[in-house]
This record gives sequence, structure tokens and C-alpha cells, in this order.
Amino acid sequence: MTACQGMIKLVGIGADSFLDKTPHLILAVLWQICRLIQTKSIQLKDVPEIMRLAKEGEELEDLNKLPAEAILIRWMNFHLKAAGQKEITNLGKDLTDSRALLYLLNQLDKKECTLEAIDETDDLKRAENMIHQSTKIGVADVAGAGDIIKGNAKVNTIFVAEIFNTRHGL
Repeated sequence: MTACQGMIKLVGIGADSFLDKTPHLILAVLWQICRLIQTKSIQLKDVPEIMRLAKEGEELEDLNKLPAEAILIRWMNFHLKAAGQKEITNLGKDLTDSRALLYLLNQLDKKECTLEAIDETDDLKRAENMIHQSTKIGVADVAGAGDIIKGNAKVNTIFVAEIFNTRHGL
């Protein structure tokens, strides 16, 4: 537990939580570890191009203070704006129909990631197509279509971070 101090929050979670096999507490720790691993390189020192996401009047240190989720939302909105699409405000319910993700992928690689499924009426089929499009540019299989349409912000954060880490397009 000492190795994790300062990196993840362990409020109410101790060695006994693991020894007692308390599922929700173990999952809370695992989620934080997964998030930490997936978002560790979403920062200015690793991707200086993130500075393009700064709002008017923001300084370098302002961007450094932002959590990875805020940077990912700005990043998606940067590409959605370029596609002439509506911005998102979160990585949960705003991604459930996969349309924003399809537009994002298309902005990152128009040749490999088409918009053929954008008018699909079935959210699950559209999400399946979007996942297929993402694999074409090397995005690892970290979430399924059923996961995306549920709108779970944690799962979507991992998936969007994987897209960013694969090809940020800045």
C-alpha cells in the first residue's frame, strides 16, 4: 500500500479490504490503477502539442493543473469542432451514441475511419462499427460496444485515453 501513496486514493481501503476480498473496494483500487496507467502520458511534458488545447488567456501551468479527463474532453472537442460537430461536456452520457467518437476517429484518419455508421439507428451496431474503426488505426481492444453505450464515464475514459495514446492528431 505504501507504494501507492500519493498516486491513488485509499480512503477506507486497507490491507484488510484485500484479505477480506471486499469486491467494491478492490474494484475501486483497480479502477484507479487502470486510470493511472492509461492517462499517465496525457500531460504537457509527454505531449507538448496539448498546449494547442489551451483556452484564451491560459498559461502552461493552468494546463498542467487539469485532470486527464478535462484534457481528453478538450481534445475531443478540438477535433469535433474541426468536424463541425457539437462539443461534448463529459466522457459518460455524451458518448453513448458513439457519434462523437466516430467523428473523432474520422478526424484522426479519414481514410481508415469512415463515417459510414453515423446514420445507423441502432446504438449498439453504431458502437460496434466505431470499435471496428478504432482498431483500424491501432487502438487496443479496451472496451466493447456494449460498454460504450452504457455511458460509464470510467470505461469511456479508458477508451478515449487509449485513442489519444494511439493517435492524438494534435
